[in-house]
Amino acid sequence: MSKLTLLDEARQMAAALPGPLCDVVKALHDHPALADEMSEAIRDHEVSANVLEDVLASRDIKVSSFTIRRHRQNRCINCRKAGVVW
Repeated sequence: MSKLTLLDEARQMAAALPGPLCDVVKALHDHPALADEMSEAIRDHEVSANVLEDVLASRDIKVSSFTIRRHRQNRCINCRKAGVVW
């Protein structure tokens, strides 16, 4: 019988953790009429994350520039688990 490596065990454990929804996913669910526009804006690296944070805030959508940058770098674990590539 094959013994799990430390990395395999860590991956299994991480995959089992549900974790909270990220702020981007929350915003997309909370504002379905703007979901496509928000997704397009997050994927557009010509618009700075700070500017996008301000534009979203002007519409009462709370997503920080840090979160936007993290998504643009595809570093959100929940989005990666869901197969979403920004």
